[in-house]
Amino acid sequence: MDGFDWKPDDNQVSPVLFPWTSVGTRIVSSRSRFAGGAAATFAGGVGIHYYLTQPQRDATVVVGFACFVSSSDICVIRTSLYTDTGTNSQITISLDYTTTRAVRILQGGGLTQIATSSSNILQLSTWQYIEAKCFLTNSTVSGYVEVRVDGVPVVTFTGKTNSNATTLLFDRVSINNATGNLGNNNVNPAIDDVYILNTSGGINTDFLGDVHIDVYVPSGAGTYTQWTGTGATVASGNWSLVDESPTPDVTDYVSTSTSGAIDTYRFKSLPDFVSKIYAVEAITYAGKTGSQVRQIAPVVVYSGILATGTYNTLPQPGYIYQDNIFNYNPVTNSGWTPSGVVESEFGFIST
Repeated sequence: MDGFDWKPDDNQVSPVLFPWTSVGTRIVSSRSRFAGGAAATFAGGVGIHYYLTQPQRDATVVVGFACFVSSSDICVIRTSLYTDTGTNSQITISLDYTTTRAVRILQGGGLTQIATSSSNILQLSTWQYIEAKCFLTNSTVSGYVEVRVDGVPVVTFTGKTNSNATTLLFDRVSINNATGNLGNNNVNPAIDDVYILNTSGGINTDFLGDVHIDVYVPSGAGTYTQWTGTGATVASGNWSLVDESPTPDVTDYVSTSTSGAIDTYRFKSLPDFVSKIYAVEAITYAGKTGSQVRQIAPVVVYSGILATGTYNTLPQPGYIYQDNIFNYNPVTNSGWTPSGVVESEFGFIST
């Protein structure tokens, strides 16, 4: 999931778009639906690509994103679902803003149309929330694709959805501008508030509807302060050394050489209008020195209880972004609530 709110403006460097890879895409604050940023100014034929790792790969995928196409930059936006390490396109959802403003379902690398909505579903110069769900199979009975616009089903397909996949697991999702040209940041198509789901895990396995993905950075000290702070604001606490957004500042940081050391932080309250939380994504920007293998994992502290996420190995040299999505509160093993998020601390643990 990504709201593109924590990334720098006008930067096409691939790591900044983590966890996406991209060519010809910028993060532009002026194009955001609410505040922060949006992925905008796609060059024709390229866009943003998300490669699913092994635990995320599934025969069913659900994708949602907000889309804005200005009347000054009429184009076709395509969302393609790939298999076989991202090489074979199976299903593409085509948003045709050029003529009929219809939503089309295309199949295979040849983009054969297999279903289309009625005309004038898509609107220019208006944010709309697009969602698609697909089950990949050779069956002519159980395969399906459904596309919704602003929560309303607009086109469906039932039948064989596999075109040429060797392995019936989706492993790449791409959103691209198939026709537009790179131009003024304020008139090119924009994508915001993206989510990608599968059917595993028992929670968040179906359409979510229009969602808002916001970013929060540390705003206070948590229960654990076991890492050592370095930087001009160290007297204010470790949290003040890791609160940069959008660009990480590697001149102030926290560090440790101790296995099992934990640092946790408080975050600001959520807006009053927030009534439901689908998931929390913890993102770190970290690196290491020396040749010893080191790992970090995100942690959550709730009601005084510590829960640990997935460990990731740090590179050397250099920094990398790492993310861990908590679909439910790992302490209670139940879905998040707004109060549960506010009352939680988030941080990391080292090995």
